[in-house]
Amino acid sequence: MAENLLRKTWANLDSQELRLLLNKRIVGGVGQFDDYESNPNKFYLPLARESCRVALTLKDKRIVAVEPGQAFDKAEWQKIAEEIENSVLVGTPKVGREYSFSGKRVTGSWRGSRSGVQILPPPPEVPKAANIGENPFILSFQSSARRMTCG
Repeated sequence: MAENLLRKTWANLDSQELRLLLNKRIVGGVGQFDDYESNPNKFYLPLARESCRVALTLKDKRIVAVEPGQAFDKAEWQKIAEEIENSVLVGTPKVGREYSFSGKRVTGSWRGSRSGVQILPPPPEVPKAANIGENPFILSFQSSARRMTCG
């Protein structure tokens, strides 16, 4: 069995956040499956086979293992691991709210069970479209204060 690069201290690391970070840091492709029919739980970054730097093992839409691929770069992985340790895991939880618009009026609310994203109606004092037009609603989401580097 290949080495799992996920550290035990990363137990609370959100799979979606890890996937976004890996997409940003491992350039050269958006990732791909290889022989999806026989192995639908293995996803390769940036590409499969000889271009693969890391292989993600998925279970119930969560990343349960990250294994070195044929083109694995230990120094690159060390930088990614340091960013996870020093930026991603130490962020302060925050709630973001943005107004967005819909062709239909939002009267109720919805919350994603995994993501925590919420769709909420606007406050009563916010203008609404008469019959045709864009109606405002609130998109609420959890986030963390991050010191992620862009380079």
